[in-house]
Amino acid sequence: MIDILHNYILAAEVDLEKTLGTVITLVCLAGVGVLISWQVKTPGLSALEHCPVRRTRLPLFFPFLQLFVWLVGAMLCGEMIKKLLASRPEITIHFVQYAAMTVLDIGLLVFFLLVAKFGFVRGLRGFGLNWRKIPKDLGWAMINLAAIYPVVLMVLHVTVEVGKQFAGPEFKLQEHQTLVEMNQANPVWMQVLLVLFAVAIVPVFEEVLFRGLIQSTLSAHLPSPWMSIGITSALFAGLHYGTHSVGIFVLACCLGYAYERSGSLWRPIFIHILFNSISVAGVLFLGI
Repeated sequence: MIDILHNYILAAEVDLEKTLGTVITLVCLAGVGVLISWQVKTPGLSALEHCPVRRTRLPLFFPFLQLFVWLVGAMLCGEMIKKLLASRPEITIHFVQYAAMTVLDIGLLVFFLLVAKFGFVRGLRGFGLNWRKIPKDLGWAMINLAAIYPVVLMVLHVTVEVGKQFAGPEFKLQEHQTLVEMNQANPVWMQVLLVLFAVAIVPVFEEVLFRGLIQSTLSAHLPSPWMSIGITSALFAGLHYGTHSVGIFVLACCLGYAYERSGSLWRPIFIHILFNSISVAGVLFLGI
C-alpha cells in the first residue's frame, strides 16, 4: 500500500512538472509575441517620448541617503541579532532576523510614503499610487511580465554558459538565501514568514525605494527617462546576488519602463510580486 501511494505521489509530481513546463513554454511564446508587437508599435527609444511626468521636490541626494540608511540598518540589525542569540538554535536566529527585517522594511516603507506624500506634486497620486488604477495595472503587469520573462530566462541561460567557459563545467547560478531556506525542512511558521517576506514585503519596499524614490528623483534631474531607468536598474542589480545580476538588471529595466510608461507605481509592484511568486512556487512545489 505504501509503495502504491509513493508511486502515485511520484507520478503526480512528474505530471505537475510537465504541466508547469508546458505553461511556462506557452507564456514565453506569448511573451515573445508581445515583445515583437511592442517593438513594431513603438520602435527604439520612442516608447517613452510621451510618458507621464512625475514632479518631485526631493533633492538628488535624498533617496540615495535612504538607501544607505536601509543597507546599514539591515546589516547592523542582522549582526546584533547573531550576537544576542548566539546560544540559540540556528532556526531561531534566522526567524528573528527575518522578523526584524520585516519590521525594519515596514517602518521605512511608512516613512518613504510620508516622504512621497509631501515631496511629490499631487502627493501619493503624483508618486504613482492611485487606488483606482490597481485592476488595470494588475492586468498590464501580467502582460509585461510575460513579455520580459523569456528574456530573463535567456539571459540567465547565457550567464550559465559563459560561466562554464570561464569557471568550468560545474558552474551554477547562485541560489538566493531566502529561497534556499524555503527549500529546507523548516517549521510552518518559518515558511509562512519567508513567503510573506519574499512575496509581499520585499517587492513593495524595493519598488517604493528604487523605482518610486530613486528613479523618480533621477528622472527629474536627467534629460532622458532611459538614463534614470538604466542607472536605477544597474544599482538594483548590483545589490542583488552576483551571478543573477544580469538577469536582475533586465527585469529591473522592465520594472523601470513600466513605471515610466504608465506613471503608476502599482504596475512595477505587481510585476515584482508576480516574479517573486513564481520563484517561490517553484521552490515550494517543485524544489527548484
